[in-house]
Amino acid sequence: MSAVARPLRSVPVEELLRVGVWKFTSEAPHGDETWVEPVPKVPVSTLAGRIAALNVRLADDTLSPAILGNIDLRNPALSQHFRTLTLIGRGPAWFDLARYHDSDYDSRGPRALADFLGLPLSAVFPITYDLSGLVLGSAACVLGQIPAEPEKRLSKAELIAMAMP
Repeated sequence: MSAVARPLRSVPVEELLRVGVWKFTSEAPHGDETWVEPVPKVPVSTLAGRIAALNVRLADDTLSPAILGNIDLRNPALSQHFRTLTLIGRGPAWFDLARYHDSDYDSRGPRALADFLGLPLSAVFPITYDLSGLVLGSAACVLGQIPAEPEKRLSKAELIAMAMP
């Protein structure tokens, strides 16, 4: 096993941000899917099997450390519907934002994130991010915005068709 592979939530936030891009590893014990190791050379041309750690900007202009996943650097529509966002709080307090099509959307959606942060929804969303410096891609894929409500909700069949072309 790689000496630097470890569970994602055990990596200090400062190190997550300093490295920027992390890849999931198959070298984890007991098939744990949350183990990561740093990607040594950035910018990268793909985030497949990887996550990006960066500061995102809340609507009230506050910066917050976060992790973005499921970002497709060639297809902004795919990212819009499938990207994941985890806000990293102090200590063990992390918040995994549910997407509109996730089964636990009511308990982990935008309203729950605003409550977690102790802010009104309007102070949190839209959340903006800039992956430049970490990835190579078109501006439509590198710069993004996460609204409280998506512009368009896809049906289950549309989501499956988009995910499995």
